[in-house]
Amino acid sequence: MRVIRVGLELLGLEQDVLRHGIAREVYAMPIADNAKEYLQGKATAPIINRPSVAAIGTAAVCRWIVPRAERQPEFELFAQDDLLALLGDAG
Repeated sequence: MRVIRVGLELLGLEQDVLRHGIAREVYAMPIADNAKEYLQGKATAPIINRPSVAAIGTAAVCRWIVPRAERQPEFELFAQDDLLALLGDAG
């Protein structure tokens, strides 16, 4: 957060854009074939199988982005001008 604040300051943008009122969320997906067994102590070493960027993106869209968009369709009302207003006079 500090780095983001400094970056916004260097860009001459208001730090208020960081106060969006959305609770923090943590997203996770296993990167080991035996993640559950390893975390339960049943396996001595993880079998790492890192997914590709495309697989991570697809998982994020299917698991988090689409369901949130369906639950909160008001995002469709958001316009580019709204973002510019949040950023203040950055031009």
